[in-house]
Amino acid sequence: MFGGPGKTSIRAGAGLYYDVFGQSLIRLVDATALGFSTALTNPANASALTAPRFQGPTVLPAGLLIPAPKGGFPQTAPDIWAIARSLDDKLKAPYTINLNFSIERELKGGVMFQAAYVGRLSRRSIVGDDVAIPTNLKDPASGQTYFQAAHADDAAG
Repeated sequence: MFGGPGKTSIRAGAGLYYDVFGQSLIRLVDATALGFSTALTNPANASALTAPRFQGPTVLPAGLLIPAPKGGFPQTAPDIWAIARSLDDKLKAPYTINLNFSIERELKGGVMFQAAYVGRLSRRSIVGDDVAIPTNLKDPASGQTYFQAAHADDAAG
């Protein structure tokens, strides 16, 4: 089928590679975690004329810092429709399957023919879905829009 001995070479290989994803996910979710980090910033609308002046090495001018948020444990998330991050509780480690296959054949006159396939298949890839930008679709059965349904708890409570 493949001609004389030593004229054909067939090579194949595969590998399964798991992704180490824990540290990056922790940092992603912690960026908006409630109660574990707080960012206090100065007002950005101050100019050279309106900026607070130096009053002494131990005196902070009034209005320079916004007040710190209320403390306590456990923290309760404010009902402000905040854009936050979360994780799927059934998340599994993503992995890839790397494949390669090649066949080589020596033809007459010292001519060599080679064909190969190299591929990478991704499984359980982590994809970020932005669920904070829904469109206000209308349900034809109930006649209710997305935002009406989302605010139903506000009206009931």
